[in-house]
Amino acid sequence: MKHAPSSLITIMFVLGCSSPALDARSDLRPPSVAGYWYIDQPMHALYEATVYRFDTDGPVAALAAFPEGYRTGTVGTVDGSITCEFAGSWASDGGQWMELGLSCSDGHHREVLLKFEQGISGCTGDQGCLPQVHSVDGDTENWTRNWPEWMWLRCTGENDCMDRLRLWTGR
Repeated sequence: MKHAPSSLITIMFVLGCSSPALDARSDLRPPSVAGYWYIDQPMHALYEATVYRFDTDGPVAALAAFPEGYRTGTVGTVDGSITCEFAGSWASDGGQWMELGLSCSDGHHREVLLKFEQGISGCTGDQGCLPQVHSVDGDTENWTRNWPEWMWLRCTGENDCMDRLRLWTGR
């Protein structure tokens, strides 16, 4: 945590405080982060999960979900007035920080900056990790991960993620 402020300053400088288009930031898409992610909500009585692909050239795509069409990749305002879903591009320092494009219920596009306390590399195996919403478009006070909590798991490949999802879909 001692290095978080300097890491944040570095990534904000590299990504730009004005949230530039992430498509031009291919140098911030490390192979250790690109690939398939299983994001679920294990603390919720009703289970939900989404398989995402983080392409090396930028886009984030939802591939499959339980229940069908559900999206776990969302954040929103603390007061619940705006909800945003992952859309667009991603970038990461490969350590503790990831920025993702958002499409929001108010028609605006934003970027969320997530912090992975234990490091993005720790999001493997069955443990996964629980990233925190640091900010949306630089606002650190009015945005949150909407309940329930999410857990991120970096899959070894598409089949690994889909096999996890099949436990719930039966398909």
